[in-house]
Amino acid sequence: MSERLDDIFTPDKLRKNWQLPTPIASEPTQLAVNVAIHSKYQELLQLIAQTYPDTSRLSGRFTELTEQIEQSFPKDAAAEQVDGKQKMAVVDLLEQLEELLWALGLPARLSK
Repeated sequence: MSERLDDIFTPDKLRKNWQLPTPIASEPTQLAVNVAIHSKYQELLQLIAQTYPDTSRLSGRFTELTEQIEQSFPKDAAAEQVDGKQKMAVVDLLEQLEELLWALGLPARLSK
């Protein structure tokens, strides 16, 4: 009987129970990611409006970018994974906007 108990309580068998299972890090859902993207985009629009008082020339770009973001990253419950082409289209529009904003700020930088 004592041999069976020794066999049951061997250190090797007990070590398996000593190790705590590592918690699995949960990734945010696509819906949460999409909502975060929309939030950051709204922050960007507010920052641009504060920095550049006359952004009327960019309204077409904002409209196009807003439509692309809403199409690529919907805020509804049916949100699915975004494909690479949609992401690249948004990145391209953001890069174009960055270049235009740089150009708008150029006169202020030259006058200093």
